[in-house]
Amino acid sequence: MQTIMIVEDDPDIRDGVRILLSGEGYRILEAENGSRALSLLTPEVDLVILDIMMPGMSGLRVCEEIRKTSTVPILFLTAKSQESDKLLGLTAGGDDYLAKPFSFAELSARVKALLRRYCVYQGKDQAEPHHPRPDAQMLELHGVRIALDCNRVWVDEQEADLTETEYKILKLLMQSPQRIFPVQVIYETVWGEPYFYVSNGTVMVHIRNLRMKVEHNPQNPQRICTVWGKGYRFAAQDISVRFVKENGKAGLAFENAVLPGQHRTDSTKVGLTSIETMMEKMHAECRTEQSGDRFCITLLFPITI
Repeated sequence: MQTIMIVEDDPDIRDGVRILLSGEGYRILEAENGSRALSLLTPEVDLVILDIMMPGMSGLRVCEEIRKTSTVPILFLTAKSQESDKLLGLTAGGDDYLAKPFSFAELSARVKALLRRYCVYQGKDQAEPHHPRPDAQMLELHGVRIALDCNRVWVDEQEADLTETEYKILKLLMQSPQRIFPVQVIYETVWGEPYFYVSNGTVMVHIRNLRMKVEHNPQNPQRICTVWGKGYRFAAQDISVRFVKENGKAGLAFENAVLPGQHRTDSTKVGLTSIETMMEKMHAECRTEQSGDRFCITLLFPITI
C-alpha cells in the first residue's frame, strides 16, 4: 500500500483529501503544519501533498527541508494561481502544483501520475549506495553517466541526487544528444500531460535545477544547452577532426576537450574509444596522447605516392 502525507492547516480541506485518497486505497498520514510534517516524514512516504500558505513554517520552507534528505514527489496545493507563485514552488523543489479550488478528479489524476512515475524511480534503491552494478545498463556522455535500470546518475564519477522529474528530463536529453527538444515535447514526454503556455515556466525551473547538479558552471552550461527560440539539447562532447600527413602515412586526428576532474580514460568513453577500436581492426596505426586539457587520437594509414 502506498503512503501519502497530507500537509494542510485547513481541517476541512485536509479531511476532504483524506477521505478521497483513503477511499482509493492509499495509506494516509496527516500533518496540520510544517513541523509536524517533517517529524512524520520517513522513507515509507511515497508522496507529499503540501499546502503553500500555512502559519509558522510555510510550505516552501517545508519543501526545501524535505529536499535536503529526500526525493519524494511533492504536490503543492496553492490558493494562488499566478505563474510566479507556481514557479517559486517548483524552484523550492516541488514536482507539481494544483491551484485551489480544485476538483477531486484532477487531484486524483495528478496523484496517480506522480506515484506512477515515482514507482519507477524507486528502482534506484536496488543498486549499491555509491557505484552502479556491474551488469547495469549505462548511458554515458560528456562526463555524465546514467544507470537506465536503476535510475541513478553520476557526474564526473560523483553520484548526483536528482529528483524523479530531473532524472526523466536528463534521460530524455541524453538519449538523443545534440537533438533540440522543444519545451512542449519535454513537458508532454516527462509529465505525460497536454502542454499549455504556463508549462514553459515549469520546464525552465526544472532545467535550471538540473543544471545546478550536472554543470560545473550553471551560468555557462556546457552539457544542457539552450537553443534560443527552439528548446534544449544535451551537447555531445566537442570533437575536432584534422587531416594529418607524416612519414609516408596519412590519416585523421580526432581531438576533444577533457572536462575538469576527468581523466584521459573518462574522455575516451564519450566517443573516441569506439573510433580507436574500429581502426585497430582495420590495421591502421593508432596513437593516443594528452596535452594539457586536450586528448587526441591520431589514425594513420600507409599511402602510395
